Amino acid sequence: MGERSQGKVRPMLPRASDLPVIRTRTERDPSVGRGPGGRFAPGNGVALGRGAKAAVRRLLGRSVEITDAEALAVARDADRLYSATLAELPSDGAIVRQLAALYCRHVAIGSYWSAKASVSGLGTTEGLAAQEQATKHGTRAERLAVTTLDIATRLAQAARARAADPFAVVDAQVSAMAAELERGSK
Repeated sequence: MGERSQGKVRPMLPRASDLPVIRTRTERDPSVGRGPGGRFAPGNGVALGRGAKAAVRRLLGRSVEITDAEALAVARDADRLYSATLAELPSDGAIVRQLAALYCRHVAIGSYWSAKASVSGLGTTEGLAAQEQATKHGTRAERLAVTTLDIATRLAQAARARAADPFAVVDAQVSAMAAELERGSK
């Protein structure tokens, strides 16, 4: 399904109003993976996904040394927006975190260019160029917002479905094995 834009068929993203509202969020129990003294126990899964989280930190500018004051301000704004955005999403998996980080980065950069346009003067050549950059980042941020919310909603629905019927996965595996055995016996 798509829509026509400038003579081309383009994929149509769902509107935010079309997405279902899901208020479940998986909260982790801080005692899981810890021993009786509160220290991490052998075989704990606390560090699972740390590579993806490190990549998001780099994308937001948290784990890199930033010397430019304006770039540092953009990175801090993106980081603040990221925390607030992630708190509102129904899922916080690796895909959702990466998309949310991209969204927040584009919002922060768009805000920077918008402020730059105001300082330069909206009618000046510099101001118009800065406003064009702000518009580009704003457009990208809008698209990322819809995509991030859509994927977070779908992942939350899938997690809720798995949690509602924990035996569904086992039943599917048993059925697949039985079908394979039946094919092998013929």
